Order: sequence, then C-alpha cells, then structure tokens
Amino acid sequence: MNVKTYITKIENKTSEIKKNVNLRNIIKCYSGLCNVRQKNYKGAARIFTEMDLELNDINPEIIAPNDIAIYGGLCALISFNRTELKNKVIENTKFKTYLELEPQILDLIQAFYNSKYITMLEILDNIKPTLSLDIHLKVHVEEIYKIINEKAIVQYFSPFQTVDMNKMAKSFNMSVTELQEKLVKLIASNDIKARIDSHNKDN
Repeated sequence: MNVKTYITKIENKTSEIKKNVNLRNIIKCYSGLCNVRQKNYKGAARIFTEMDLELNDINPEIIAPNDIAIYGGLCALISFNRTELKNKVIENTKFKTYLELEPQILDLIQAFYNSKYITMLEILDNIKPTLSLDIHLKVHVEEIYKIINEKAIVQYFSPFQTVDMNKMAKSFNMSVTELQEKLVKLIASNDIKARIDSHNKDN
C-alpha cells in the first residue's frame, strides 16, 4: 500500500480524525508532501498555505516549519493565479509566519508578483543549490524553474498588445535570441496569444 492510499484510508475515518488534532495535523503534512512528490503542485500549495498550525505544534520529524514555507511558497508560485497568490500567500498572515523563516522565498514571490523579474531570477539562482539537495524537491527543481520562468514571461505579456523584445530581454537579463526561442514555444503552446515581428523585434 503506498503512502497516498494509506492517507486516504485514514482520512475516511472522519470521527477519529476530528477527535485527534495531532493525527489531523500529521495527515495534512503527509498529504502535502505526497502532492509535491506526485507533482500535484496546486494541491500541495493549498494544503501548506492553509496550514492551521502554530510553529510549536509542528513535528519536525515529519516536516520542518521552514519546509512548509519552501514547499508551500514554491508550489503556490507555480500554480496559483495572481488573485490566489495575493489572497492565499502575500496577504495570508498565518502562512507568512512560515515564510518569515525563509525570507528568500517570500522575496521571490513578491518579486514575481511585482514584476521585478531580474530580482526574481537572481533569487532563483541563489536558492537553486539548496533546493537541489532537498529530498522531496530535487527531482522537480528543473521543472519548477521552467514553470516559474514561463509564467513570468506570460505575466509580462498580459497587459500589453505590443511588446518591445529588446526591452523585454533586458527585463529578463537574456539575449533577444534566447527570448525569441522561449516566445516561439509559448506561442506554439497557446500560452501566449501573439506573433513575432522579426524585423522590428515586436510581438
């Protein structure tokens, strides 16, 4: 029996869980970790950002408070829309208690939300070595980074009808050629509704 199946069986015992706060908290932690491992990033984000636990109530043998900040913050960044990111993360007083333990994750989310893409990329570079050693995240790091980068490019486009690729490339600290390659893929996948004017380098 895998962990997810075991958790589901326990969750079905509603009366027992209601009586046992400790058990309920343990299930939440394990469910969040399972969702991370299974790439259900939105499911993990919801669980970790809705944690109703005081820092002292967390069992570090299952998950550290810092990990709740890292897993919850990153999963929220790649799966929540802007409204969710604002309401469930940035303005979520309870979850910010965890994020304050990992200020770089909070700074990363705020940089993305405020369209400070160079700052966002610098933070991603700084935390990558640590994330690559994390037992739950290491196999997902490249995918997570790819999603964050693509989401940032899509967000950059959202308010504009025409985009200057030279200016945009500077905002992401990359060459126009590299940016154009990324845009072609995002246009092909319908993540961005645009066309590239190669002559004027406009979209």
